[in-house]
Amino acid sequence: MKFTELAHVIGRGDGGDSVDPYPTLAWLRSTAPITKVPGPDGGPQVWFVTSYELARECLSHPLLSFDPRNAGKADGTAPHNGYLFARDAPEHTRLRGLVNAEFSPGAVERQRPSVLAACHRKIDEFAHRGEADLLEDYTWQIPETVISDMLGIPEDRRLPHGRGTELTVLVGMLEQGTGGPRTTELRTFISDVIEAKRHDRGEDLISSLLDALDGGGFADEAELDDMVYLLYTTGQIATAPMIASTFIHVLREPERIPWLLEEPRRWRAVVDEALRHDSSVQTTMPRYALADLEIGGERIRTGEGVVVSLAAANRDPGKFAGTGEFSFDRGGRNQHLGYGHGPHFCAGAPLARLEAEVAVDALLRRLPSTRLAAGREEILWAAGPLLRSAHSVPVTFDPEG
Repeated sequence: MKFTELAHVIGRGDGGDSVDPYPTLAWLRSTAPITKVPGPDGGPQVWFVTSYELARECLSHPLLSFDPRNAGKADGTAPHNGYLFARDAPEHTRLRGLVNAEFSPGAVERQRPSVLAACHRKIDEFAHRGEADLLEDYTWQIPETVISDMLGIPEDRRLPHGRGTELTVLVGMLEQGTGGPRTTELRTFISDVIEAKRHDRGEDLISSLLDALDGGGFADEAELDDMVYLLYTTGQIATAPMIASTFIHVLREPERIPWLLEEPRRWRAVVDEALRHDSSVQTTMPRYALADLEIGGERIRTGEGVVVSLAAANRDPGKFAGTGEFSFDRGGRNQHLGYGHGPHFCAGAPLARLEAEVAVDALLRRLPSTRLAAGREEILWAAGPLLRSAHSVPVTFDPEG
């Protein structure tokens, strides 16, 4: 199923101004940087945060819990939402500790050759055509391939081409917390892969996690299954749109491409600016107040939810100059919140950044004549309000061979 079809299936397929969130977010940020809004999926009202300063405060506040068992008047016995890292210390600290080493900048950098190889395999599939949709043909497929390689999933045990990404999107948008046939398919796939790995361990992430289970690092088998499920699915929804966004901004100023290719380290700043300018993850999952507290002059009651708009915070003019413009040379460290902040900062951020840097560099080196085949107004966006992705990234180039 193509992404445009997926977007319509999940009810997030409209394009154009109707899904441009930034004017509304700017108005909210200037008039009510923390205010109550209807909760996700028609749930109870939550506090919605749109300023950069308050966003950072909320994302690291010790009295805001990521665990949904602390929502409302819950007594701690409410069912968990299935997201393994939606817990507080010490559980969260223990679980993050099981994968931190694998996703450290140094460990991720060692993945560069395999990520580059995965990118070239995908380019091979369309380089002869002279045209492509970089979202469909390239960026949506890279994260699935890379994480499958890291986990050590053998080629003959992988889902059909693109099915993993399709299931991840559908489950994340339609079955999160409720379950359904797609969740069952994805969970069964993960369980089968883990079971096969028990008898054929190697130098891969699942084998490492199985060793951790044997050593008592996981509370039980279910936690191991949840961890592999989380690692397989989480980066696919957010990373692919971020790479696509990077392509859009770079290809709108093709005169910059030789300068970028001259020094590959420049890609890091460009990727970070894409994360700031068009955050793939537009809003956070709710945090819940563990006690009455005050944020931005508002009284948050125990159990009330707080949702941070990363998209709004990343365009706060109080933090970023020229906030609505894409800057290739934004001065200083780009302290965007595209990967969050505080104890729940995205564990996979180094890998996602590497994938973006390598993917854009590899394609433009190999197909240097690549140009956008759509004007600025023709690039439509979909998947909001929680996520943001271009509908497509049509390009043309001189075909290989």
